[in-house]
Amino acid sequence: MEFMDVISGRKSIRKFRSDIVNCDVLESIIKNALRAPSWGNTQPWEIAVLGPDLVKKIGDEFVQEFMSGTSPNPDLEMPENWPYKYKKRYVDVGRSLFEVMKIQREDKEARMEHYLNMFRFFYAPHAVYIYMDKAINPYYGVFDLGALTNNICLTAYENGVGTCILGAVANYPDVVRKHLNISEDKNIVIGIALGYPDKENPVYGFRSVRDEGVISWHGI
Repeated sequence: MEFMDVISGRKSIRKFRSDIVNCDVLESIIKNALRAPSWGNTQPWEIAVLGPDLVKKIGDEFVQEFMSGTSPNPDLEMPENWPYKYKKRYVDVGRSLFEVMKIQREDKEARMEHYLNMFRFFYAPHAVYIYMDKAINPYYGVFDLGALTNNICLTAYENGVGTCILGAVANYPDVVRKHLNISEDKNIVIGIALGYPDKENPVYGFRSVRDEGVISWHGI
């Protein structure tokens, strides 16, 4: 697969098949993704790769926490307010996604089910958690972890495997720590759902748009 085919072809997958990804493929994805750049080659990331039983256990517990009214307490605070142009992109992508899924604005039950499915990793058989030491400056550290996350998603796509980066699955970090035996001195930053896309589901055809108005050219 050509490099630009990988760049342009990767997208967020929101419905997965139950097929397990071969261990050799998973290992190849993660090991190749480790070539991501980091500040001063510090490589501040730690990675946990999960199989189907753990993904289901953690996902079910997330749903229980949410439905019982437990407030999210992510290790890295989620942003609450965005300037208008950024919030508009967020709102627009949600609206477009629900149109593809044929979820009406007034259908609160379907919207809630979609939200709960994020906690369930969209039924992916695998997940990857990326975390780092709390002693690391979060600004530089998260930048580096973002590079690794992108590498995982691109390398997975090259292997025919879909991914979805999910902030929701970092909302209850104590659940993750309990199941993965991660110590309190680590920040659980992000989770990635990973598996083979369900290409028969209408949501597979959805992809977000990119705004090229962010580019400015100087002295070119």
